[in-house]
Amino acid sequence: MTHKRILMILPDSYCSVPLEKIYRDDDPDDAFSSVPYEKGFNLLYSLEKLVGEEAFGKFMKAYFNHFKFVTVTSQQFREFFEHYFKDVDGVMAFDWDTWLHKPGLPETPNFDRTLSSECEGESNSSRRLAWISSLFGTLSRLDLT
Repeated sequence: MTHKRILMILPDSYCSVPLEKIYRDDDPDDAFSSVPYEKGFNLLYSLEKLVGEEAFGKFMKAYFNHFKFVTVTSQQFREFFEHYFKDVDGVMAFDWDTWLHKPGLPETPNFDRTLSSECEGESNSSRRLAWISSLFGTLSRLDLT
């Protein structure tokens, strides 16, 4: 589910709940929404952009190797990340508090859609064609030109 779609589907009040409150709430069903997943993905994407794709890939291998078979807290992840990238500019200034403890979703990332834009357009065209076909029956090739 995309960032934009989550904002359209979920009420503003739900998106404004801090991530930690969703997990600590009395009702465990509140933890199962797209918000924590989208926010987590965007956090990882932002960290990757900060240090670079190749360096982030190496970090993830080291992270999984170091923490295999154990549960890891957000604080442990942060400490490991900061130690691993201690010499990289901008890492110590990263705003962890906003990402982990503030309510809401992050700003929409600026994704490179060079490769996906054509497919996204085809997907929309396919949906429109299916909708038209449902109204008027099967279309021939001549109907499409």
